[in-house]
Amino acid sequence: LSPPSRQRRGMMGLAFAPAPSRRLPEIEGTMWLDGRTFELKLVEFKFVNTSDLPDDAVANGEVHFEKLTNGAWVVRRWFLRLPYGGRASTPVTVSGATPNVFVRRVGYTLREEGGHVTTEAMLDQIQRAGLVGTVTDSLGSPLGGAVVQLSGTPYKTIADARGVYRLEGVMPGTFNVIVEHPAYRAFGVFAADAEVTLPEGLVSQLQLSAPRTRELRTRLCPSHSQAFDSADVRINLVDKAGRPVTFQMLRLTWSKVIDLSAAHVRSQVNYAERETDQYGGATFCGVPSQVVLPILLLDAERKRTVRADSVRLKDRELIAITVRSPEM
Repeated sequence: LSPPSRQRRGMMGLAFAPAPSRRLPEIEGTMWLDGRTFELKLVEFKFVNTSDLPDDAVANGEVHFEKLTNGAWVVRRWFLRLPYGGRASTPVTVSGATPNVFVRRVGYTLREEGGHVTTEAMLDQIQRAGLVGTVTDSLGSPLGGAVVQLSGTPYKTIADARGVYRLEGVMPGTFNVIVEHPAYRAFGVFAADAEVTLPEGLVSQLQLSAPRTRELRTRLCPSHSQAFDSADVRINLVDKAGRPVTFQMLRLTWSKVIDLSAAHVRSQVNYAERETDQYGGATFCGVPSQVVLPILLLDAERKRTVRADSVRLKDRELIAITVRSPEM
């Protein structure tokens, strides 16, 4: 049995988890039943045994059920939040030596999908709810033009110039609120997100604020320690029409002198590779600053690289840039 939280008041929880000996990625969660009728209301879960994620709780989901007047059951609402991550391969080549390859995990972004189902029978039984509030940036200024949406539902609105938003006529329940804005979309993250419970027949308030630079950096590069002579960059690859180029491998290269003597100079050539995600972006964490980093596109079929652009980063900088893809 799982004790109900404030949001699950009046429900009975039955927790489930994989067997202790299970080592493969699995799910654990709670089945929430009506405390009086014992009817199944929803199932919430999260992924476990996912060692590549710094926090298992970021990958989760919910399935909500509804009983119609004729006795039939439907899935009223569902959402699934999955991280989209990757790894950086850093081959290190020393003159006259066999190349070594170091593989390390880099940051991830969250991808949410879901659905919301309504029927006339359900509409007759339930009083609608509402949500109002403001959206601000990391400095507390209004984030006008931000899109506020209840994840996995058609309910969305746009914040005005004062950052004020309003959602009306919402089916009651517990939702993930996500906020999108071009300034943060460039980094592949939501401007803000939060969980909210909307009681039937009431209008709730929720103030939303965007993450500060330090929090944004932690979200993009969770396993990377920021050195003074390094920086983080998000590269958004677009075609001639400005559309995102997805699942294209990018490479940043740089050289570093590791041995300097009167007799010879020895250096190592490093590069980091990342594949653009579904939004056309790739995040490179902990690359050298104060040097020119060529941005190369890898053509696997022709086994060649094409230079698209270059970037020079400042110490400890976090920046998002847009690069136009050349003809391969």
